[in-house]
Amino acid sequence: MYHAWQLLKCATLPVTLGSRNYLPVVIAVDTMAGGELKIGDKISTIDGLPVATVSQIEIALDGKKIGETATLEIRRDTVLRTLITPLGGGHGEVSQISADSKKNVSVKLTPKYNAKDAIVMALASMLFLALGVFVWIKRPNDQAALMFHWTTAAAAVSVAASSQYQVFSLPVEGIAHLVSSLAFMLAPVLLVHFTYLFPSRKLFGETLADERRNWQWLYGISMTLSVCSSAAFCLMRASLTEQTFQQYALIWSVNRWGFAIGMLAGIGNFVRSYIEADDETERRKLRWILLGLLTGPLSFVLLWALPKLLTGEPAVSREIMLLLSVLTPLTFAIAIVRYRAMNIDLLFSRSAVYGMALAFSVGVYALFVSFAAVLVGNIAEEQKFLTPVIAAVLVALLFEPARKRLQQIVDKQFFRVQYNYREAQRQFLDDVKSCYDVQALASLVVKRMNEFLMSKRVAVFTLNAEKQRLHAVAQRGFKLAPHHGIAFKVTRLDLTEKTCLKKPTALERYIEQGVPIEPAQTRTFERWQLVLACPMLSEEKQLLGLLAVGEKQSEAIYTEEDVDLLLFIAAQTGLALERIELQKELLLKSEEAKRLKELSEMKSYFISGVSHDLRTPLTSIRLFAELLESDGLEKEQAKDYLSIIQGETERLERLIENVLTFAKQERGMKSYQMAELDVARLAEQVLERFAYYFETQKVTLYKQISTSPLLINGDADRLTEALENLLVNAVKYSPEHKEISFELCQKQNAAVVKISDKGIGIASDELDKIFEPFYRSTDEKAKQVGGTGLGLSLVKHTIEAHRGTIAVESSLGNGSCFTLTLPLAGTHTK
Repeated sequence: MYHAWQLLKCATLPVTLGSRNYLPVVIAVDTMAGGELKIGDKISTIDGLPVATVSQIEIALDGKKIGETATLEIRRDTVLRTLITPLGGGHGEVSQISADSKKNVSVKLTPKYNAKDAIVMALASMLFLALGVFVWIKRPNDQAALMFHWTTAAAAVSVAASSQYQVFSLPVEGIAHLVSSLAFMLAPVLLVHFTYLFPSRKLFGETLADERRNWQWLYGISMTLSVCSSAAFCLMRASLTEQTFQQYALIWSVNRWGFAIGMLAGIGNFVRSYIEADDETERRKLRWILLGLLTGPLSFVLLWALPKLLTGEPAVSREIMLLLSVLTPLTFAIAIVRYRAMNIDLLFSRSAVYGMALAFSVGVYALFVSFAAVLVGNIAEEQKFLTPVIAAVLVALLFEPARKRLQQIVDKQFFRVQYNYREAQRQFLDDVKSCYDVQALASLVVKRMNEFLMSKRVAVFTLNAEKQRLHAVAQRGFKLAPHHGIAFKVTRLDLTEKTCLKKPTALERYIEQGVPIEPAQTRTFERWQLVLACPMLSEEKQLLGLLAVGEKQSEAIYTEEDVDLLLFIAAQTGLALERIELQKELLLKSEEAKRLKELSEMKSYFISGVSHDLRTPLTSIRLFAELLESDGLEKEQAKDYLSIIQGETERLERLIENVLTFAKQERGMKSYQMAELDVARLAEQVLERFAYYFETQKVTLYKQISTSPLLINGDADRLTEALENLLVNAVKYSPEHKEISFELCQKQNAAVVKISDKGIGIASDELDKIFEPFYRSTDEKAKQVGGTGLGLSLVKHTIEAHRGTIAVESSLGNGSCFTLTLPLAGTHTK
């Protein structure tokens, strides 16, 4: 603020200066204080000091006070003679002969700055300094933030203490000039140094030793130039002669060129970093930097420093230049601390798109109007107003399609990451629609995540809500032992409804700063080498699982776009999981309803079959019992009737026993009394008991039973029941050719029973179903045969209880062959 007050004491000439023929020239005169000066006067000396540039005039006036008188030697064009050369026809060419005339003029110095200038400079310098301190406080451990702080501090001193306008007295003036000169020359070097630290560190040389040496040289040169400038300034102030004046003016000009070169080098290095940057985070930070460079240093170089060196006059006013320069530290601070505070991509994208769309619209309008003017030149004047109206309508119709097309081009060429992620989202949505089971969905997610983000590891975990356990359905990149998976308790991740259901969970060092996350449970994440997990939620926001990834293969951090893409895929996967579960429930309900219907039909068949099978032997028993009561019945005939009654009674007993055995089996109450028995003798007994049944059914039996004992551990009653069921089925399903073959032999350590027939056979697609309770074949011939549908189910249960197996070979029209394999006593089987 003190320096701002001192600025009000700075003096200057009461004219506006420019440059012509390498000399300062008056281009405007203050009529109140200009005295004898006129527009076009060339200033050659001030108080005897030769001046060749506007900058040298400022140096010559440095230290003078407002109201003092300065003597100027000026050169003024004077017309010596006017010549008229006749050209014929009463006309002639006029020419003048002129020459410079020298003249000394005394002028009173006027204020260089007003109060507004002083306030703007003070505010600008304070803002520079404040932003640097702010960034340093926010990023105390960031080397780039520290370098930015020193850069803004140097810039603040340069703005606040310009070395050209010192109003102190020696030696204070010399010290102030040295500080100002050091700040002025160190600012571009510090900026260049900052470009090698931000957004990521780069070597200023091939090795660290080379880098250290290069920086020492660069800082050394800048400080040497500053010291030389201050020394020349002090010599000039101590003894103002033409020689000391020219020496200081030369050194000051060199310093200004050095400043401009340093600033351009820093800008160029930022541009190079942007071109070479592969990481989108760095590119977004650098876009903020480039925006600041366009409004700050580059503007200063192009609009102030270079024009002043070349023409002696800046292209814009000092106030505008200061305001433009203030934007630079602001955008730099945003890039370092909070580069996502505003959407720089949206700003660039929309500006480019709407700018090009507007230019396109103006071009179309101008082209149409010009073309129409040629074609309709002869139309009446009152009808010509239609041309701009039609052009305006045409532009309105074309603007939106043109804007959309330009948006696609800009996104694809300049914002490739966002464009690719939009394409990835669209592609993923299309792919998810074709997934109808959890495994296929999880595999798709793992595949797509590997393509989109190139992570070292990726896994899809589903949650077992009952056990609160996460299990990896699909994964890639994890080194696991054979037949091992990834699973852990959800509580190990410290997931809660307040955290997991709102934000991704991650290890902070792998995520771009500013992205909202919940800190992960480090131990579990590092155990499985995970860095980021996004929740997969149902529509009611219930946790269904996690989409988790490890580090990127490039070892870059996950940007906000990466996290957004993960969250999008996790959200869509959660909805797809819920859809698949709902579809599964619907299918299960449909299958359950279908199965219940089938079961109801089977039970109906069962009741019908039981009724029929029970009624048939009872009818026979009642009939032959009545015949036994008739008079005059012979003894042999009565004996035959009793035999029939006994056979039908045994048949009825088998039916009832089957029903009771199945009931016990369903309730889990069926038991087996195991003992060592000879299965060959058992088979002979069963066939003897079936002799009557075979005779009544006119069955031809072929038997081949081992003559040697085949001892097994078994339940004789249950095995008898199983063999009888197979024999009954063989007879029932052989309506025409009742030929049955019964074989029993030993094969290795097992007794093998084969019962075959030449009946109607079984369809190949029903072979796996015939052992189910109540199952009835869909074949029309099979439907004509009565039965309960329990026999084969009981046989299978009995054989498996004896650690044996049952197999069937059959086809429609070719009969069936059932093979029972029972382990011999003393044989161990799994």
